[in-house]
Amino acid sequence: KEDLQVWRGEAAATHHANAHNRRTRVVVAQKLYVAKKFRDEESIYFPHYIDFRGRVYPSAAYLTPQGDDLCRGLLEFANGKPLGKDGGFWLASHIAGLFDIDKVPFEERVAWTWAHDEEIMAAALSPEDDNAFWRKSKDNPVQALAACYEWLGFRMNGEAHVSHISVAM
Repeated sequence: KEDLQVWRGEAAATHHANAHNRRTRVVVAQKLYVAKKFRDEESIYFPHYIDFRGRVYPSAAYLTPQGDDLCRGLLEFANGKPLGKDGGFWLASHIAGLFDIDKVPFEERVAWTWAHDEEIMAAALSPEDDNAFWRKSKDNPVQALAACYEWLGFRMNGEAHVSHISVAM
């Protein structure tokens, strides 16, 4: 009787986990479908609405700039800007933040990124590698991969590199 009860508990937990995974797969598939549908467009726009408190929210359902890691990692600005004199600093700070190095001064974040320079560039060159550095980002792996690509561009082109990703400041 006790074994049956233990089995039922484990079976219920497995059923719940499977249902959660199924929902997650559907949501990811919807986001990827929308991204693929618009990837060849020159630019896209997001209609927004304002709530009664004056807060602004995108009204798109799946792919939005205020979405999760997948949404933010897939989206980029249509019109990029050259990084310029300070852009590399802010890109390095952003990369460190994606790897949870965000409770330290900006200079330490930048130093952390430069200390991991080779790993970041290797991740951009071989993203499919199981040990790619971007996979070490716990909460933001897709944004981390996008940032690795930007870092590679910055390292190759310097201040003239035209960035298209949003950098958290």
